[in-house]
Amino acid sequence: MRARPLVRPLSIGLSLVAALSCGEPTAPLDTGGTYALVRIAGEALPAPSFESEFVRVASVADTLRFYPDGTGSSAVVQRVELPPGGAPEEMRFASPFHYRVDGVRVEIDFDCPPNASCVAPPHMVGRLTSTGIRFDFVLQSRVPQDYASVAPSP
Repeated sequence: MRARPLVRPLSIGLSLVAALSCGEPTAPLDTGGTYALVRIAGEALPAPSFESEFVRVASVADTLRFYPDGTGSSAVVQRVELPPGGAPEEMRFASPFHYRVDGVRVEIDFDCPPNASCVAPPHMVGRLTSTGIRFDFVLQSRVPQDYASVAPSP
């Protein structure tokens, strides 16, 4: 009796795997999207995000925009008191970043300006949830930070 060649079953299996991998995106960030910060350590915004003996910072708004090419941008509004208890000043920042998604894990690396000494990435680490992203690590900030999905990428 002659052994049946495995070429045809193997090619059918590989075709099936290829077809399934080309279907729907595996994660919402595959096509980008916009996420807005809604809570820090369980507190609704505005919420304290950082405090030391020199400064007190409260996050008023924070929006993360993810683009399909692995880049993104952050737009932040913070209320800063220098020193703590001093007159608050509202500050706005915009920062570009790069991101990676591995299953449900999301990592963000903020771009380091030329000639600057920056902390090594990742700067934010979290996971996708049914309503957005929860970051359990945010460099120099209180956690967890919950971002709600507000818009898909155009």
